[in-house]
Amino acid sequence: MRNKRIIMMSFFCLLIVAGGVITVINLLPIFRHAATSQQAPPPPPPPPPEPADEEPPPVLQVPEEEIPPEEEDDDDDDGLPVGKLILTRERTVYEDMALTLRIPELDLVCPVYNGTTAEVLSKMAAGLYEYAQLPGKGNRNTSLAGHRNTRRNGVITDKAPFYYVDRLKEGDYLYLSDEDSIYRYLWEFCDVVEADDWSMIRTADYSCLTITSCHPIGISSHRIVVRGRLDDIFPYEEGYVFEPSSSKRITEPEDKA
Repeated sequence: MRNKRIIMMSFFCLLIVAGGVITVINLLPIFRHAATSQQAPPPPPPPPPEPADEEPPPVLQVPEEEIPPEEEDDDDDDGLPVGKLILTRERTVYEDMALTLRIPELDLVCPVYNGTTAEVLSKMAAGLYEYAQLPGKGNRNTSLAGHRNTRRNGVITDKAPFYYVDRLKEGDYLYLSDEDSIYRYLWEFCDVVEADDWSMIRTADYSCLTITSCHPIGISSHRIVVRGRLDDIFPYEEGYVFEPSSSKRITEPEDKA
């Protein structure tokens, strides 16, 4: 009888121990969750990188229907017809950055790329119109396009080549240069035209440099046009002093003994 009682008690003890083990196993996930919930929350994810400058839409591109196919010049002479959109042979072989634009009054130095597509103008430089002429004497209109502004986080910035072109005035110089020559232009006028007015990039009856960009700043409803008349041509040389205007002469500092 006594042995039976011992066996029964042992059996009940085993049941209690087994039940306790099962209970602990079932409660372990709850304990783990409570422990982790008391830990410090994970650090927030890093902020997204600041977006790069957003470029406005292309400044100007001449639609194909504007170009009469017969208005092509194969001789590249200087007696070009006036008021035309003309494709010259020398223009068709122009390579990126063969020309450099300088406007000392604005502290602007930028390369001139081939074309005025959105991809070209996104380089924040000047783009040479397809129907522009290269600089030189004669009825040449070296017409350029470029952005007036950029945007960062939706805010307009001046990180574009032609933001301040409206500040140019009588007497100011604009320069184009290649590996052989420096072409100096004298500011002639600043005007605002309709977005579809292509007259400013047609050939003129004199050699000129024409800069176009969006207007007003941050909006592309109109175009601002700055024109310079060819004033002189100089052989290119290192160390050439680009004077900002006819009234502001830059003098080289005297060598001290």
